[in-house]
Amino acid sequence: MDFLTQADTEKLGGAINHLVIGLCRLEERADGTVPSFEEVRELVEERLGRSPRFRQFPYAPPDHGGLPVWADAQDFDLDYHVVEAETDGPVDRHQLDELLAEWMTTPIDEEQPLWRVQYVPTEDGAALMVKSSHALADGLGSIALFAMLLFDVTEEPVREDAAPWEPAPLPDASELRTAAGQADSDEAEADKTPLEKVVSLISSPEAIRQTATETAGVSSYLIRKARTEVAPSPLAQGSGMPLELHTLEYPLDRLKLLGRGLGTGATMNDVILGLTAGGLRRWCVENGYPLEEIAVRVPVATKKREGEGEGNASVAPMIVPLPLEEADPVRRVRLLRERTESIKNAGQPELNLAVRNLAREAPGPVGERMLNLVTGKGQANIAIHNLPGPPLKLYVLGAPTASFHSFTLPRAGLAIHLNVVSVGGVVSIGLAADQGVAGSLAPFVRGIEETEEALASGVSCLDLVRRVPIFAPLDDEMQEDLASRMVERRVEGGETLVAQGEPAEDFFLIVEGAFDTQVDGQSVRTMGPGDSFGEIGLLRDTERTATVEAKEAGVVMVLSREDFLGAVSADPASMVVADAIINTRLGDLGRYQVFSETAD
Repeated sequence: MDFLTQADTEKLGGAINHLVIGLCRLEERADGTVPSFEEVRELVEERLGRSPRFRQFPYAPPDHGGLPVWADAQDFDLDYHVVEAETDGPVDRHQLDELLAEWMTTPIDEEQPLWRVQYVPTEDGAALMVKSSHALADGLGSIALFAMLLFDVTEEPVREDAAPWEPAPLPDASELRTAAGQADSDEAEADKTPLEKVVSLISSPEAIRQTATETAGVSSYLIRKARTEVAPSPLAQGSGMPLELHTLEYPLDRLKLLGRGLGTGATMNDVILGLTAGGLRRWCVENGYPLEEIAVRVPVATKKREGEGEGNASVAPMIVPLPLEEADPVRRVRLLRERTESIKNAGQPELNLAVRNLAREAPGPVGERMLNLVTGKGQANIAIHNLPGPPLKLYVLGAPTASFHSFTLPRAGLAIHLNVVSVGGVVSIGLAADQGVAGSLAPFVRGIEETEEALASGVSCLDLVRRVPIFAPLDDEMQEDLASRMVERRVEGGETLVAQGEPAEDFFLIVEGAFDTQVDGQSVRTMGPGDSFGEIGLLRDTERTATVEAKEAGVVMVLSREDFLGAVSADPASMVVADAIINTRLGDLGRYQVFSETAD
């Protein structure tokens, strides 16, 4: 018989915090229609036989004191598991969020199979709300579970005949005891006591050394954490209710491009952290809280132990303080990148994983205290969950999925959760917040959106800076600093940006438009995006050698004299390039004599 684990059993008991929640939005099919509720119900009925868990529930007879077993539901009712939302017609995105909040906070009946699907007609198609218990599957397992039930990787769905099914009789207590005894015998090695595990290490000196080293490291780490005072946070309290939800979507390639464009090895995960920090910064500003560091809990792959075989590395929680005081989004991501790398290099994720493993062996209250010291209440007030899904586009009965969001209910001490799911080239962010603590999510969402736009602008500006020959020799940090100091200026056609003979005050980098360069009233060249001007007067401390006029509406980035000279004059290689550019530019303008007289 297939028993539930002790961990899975603990997730039962009606605790809605242990539900896995998903929202899948569907677009129109090629023929302009969306799947109906009846079509979805029929598809689910066809595919129930793909996994026995779709018709099983956790069962234990009244006189059985052991773990429950997965048993067939004797009165399985598909109409309980696949339902249509009661609405007055298609709903908008706000109404969809409200329906989802209600769906999330309704527990699953534990005497039924632990999953449900709700169909919702929407103004732009349809949506499927799915939920299952963590005892049935975790986040990634849940995606795989519902993929079996609902999704295809082509527009043409795989149809199959619903297989006949009859439930197996429920086992009695004696059968469960017999089966449990056999399972205990088969898993004796896996279920050794801590003492037996230590004794078994005698045959492996390397294992003894590594275990002793890890235990000592964990002890020291726990002592340090116990002595560290946790800073107060405006998000530290709450009960998880009432609930507010919000959904965001971004193209996967765009977030990856933002990471690469920022340089310094930034990844998409760093961008997600940057968006979170931007959202929280805006939330603090609008709610009158000081811009002090608030920590976020994120998952990270840990380093493998010596002697471990092939396979995926373990995933452990990492606590990262967000630099909310930094106003510039590009610098903020750079700081986060440096901070996360420092935390990883210090071995925090591996220590957190070791503490979690030890806590499982410790008595309940002791284990709970250990976990609280490293990742529990007070250590972080925002949690990010990363659920990488399949890179392929998914379909439901021929309808493309527009997005697939996942949600985790907030709880005391973790007032905001961000679930990040990547499916079919779309990164979907599901936000869930405790309204009693966070209030409205609107400022947080505005901050995320503003940060994404600012990062895109910053990356574009940074790319332009890197293409300027004078700035090319500068290191990444100096280039990022220059990009952050540039101010965007929109110009109208016919507008004069600089006039020949006036003092030189600024450096200009063209983003959009065409600009005419004139010497003594005569046009000598036209400049466009990527070109720059103004460096001659700044570097040689002369008056402007030419007039620059906008031939059409355009956009330029402006850098002050102080910022320009501070960067270029501090780098010998940049000064060499600058001299070469100045000589060439003066030659193009026919102004060798001006330069010679100035040099004398």
